[in-house]
Amino acid sequence: MEHSWARPRWAWGIAAFLLLDLVKYLSHRLSHAVPLLWRLHRVHHADPDFDLTTALRFHPLESLLYRCFNLGVILLMAPPAGAVLASELVSCLANFFDHANAALPAKWDQLLRRWIVTPNVHRLHHTDDAANQGKNLGELLPWWDRMLGTYRDPGEVNVPLRIGLGGYQDASSLDFGRMLVEPFLKQRRAP
Repeated sequence: MEHSWARPRWAWGIAAFLLLDLVKYLSHRLSHAVPLLWRLHRVHHADPDFDLTTALRFHPLESLLYRCFNLGVILLMAPPAGAVLASELVSCLANFFDHANAALPAKWDQLLRRWIVTPNVHRLHHTDDAANQGKNLGELLPWWDRMLGTYRDPGEVNVPLRIGLGGYQDASSLDFGRMLVEPFLKQRRAP
């Protein structure tokens, strides 16, 4: 029996959805800040293209660690099952949208990037410029980047930027076997 002082279920569902998105932002930020996690995450960033396949390009160990972390947070928070399901489904769709090799009309992009991460915003994160790789870490909501100082408006960048990591622009960067062993190798540098 729920007490009269207990939070309304719908409000807890919305709060849990937002908190789960924040957790995804924080885990992404950690994957750039912690050297061991970066070794795994650079498989995703080594892709010299920015398209839907980039959304699927993760090292299996990174995926496993991320899932374990997410499950731990879910166990601690005990959010409504609907919030977890909604978070995972929306996150999956957002991941594909964020990595789409598509350009929204400028007006639409400017309007949407206030509320969701657009491909144009996330593309900046995937450039070979190390300063930009620590920016625009959000998956669905850009608010975490804005509140925590990691947002960079793509309109601020006036020069063309190369996608991927320096030193990973050759065909071997796309090799499946190379992806599996990449975290255990020394990071390549741009020539």
